[in-house]
Amino acid sequence: MKKKRLATIAWMVEDQLLEIKAAAVNGDGIFHPKTLILSDDKDTLVAVGSPNETGSGLGGNFEQLMVATSWLARDAVKTQQDFLKRFGTINMKKRTY
Repeated sequence: MKKKRLATIAWMVEDQLLEIKAAAVNGDGIFHPKTLILSDDKDTLVAVGSPNETGSGLGGNFEQLMVATSWLARDAVKTQQDFLKRFGTINMKKRTY
C-alpha cells in the first residue's frame, strides 16, 4: 500500500498536478505550520493548521485548522500563497515502484 501511495504522489508531481515545497530552519527549531493549497483554473482553497497526520494529531490532541477560500476570503488565500512562495519546490525524479 505504501508503494502505491508514493507512486501516486510521484505521478502527480510528474504530471504537474501536485507541487511539494519544503522549508529548512536555521538552528535547533523546526518548521511546524502545515499549509495545504488546492487550486483549479478558477478557485483556491487554503488550509493552515497544527494537525500532524498521526493518530494523536488526527484524534488525540487538541489541534486547530483554518480554512479559507478564494470566493469568500481572497486576501487570506493570497497571504498563504505569498508565504509559500518563499520556499523552494522539491524536484522529484521519475522512479518506478
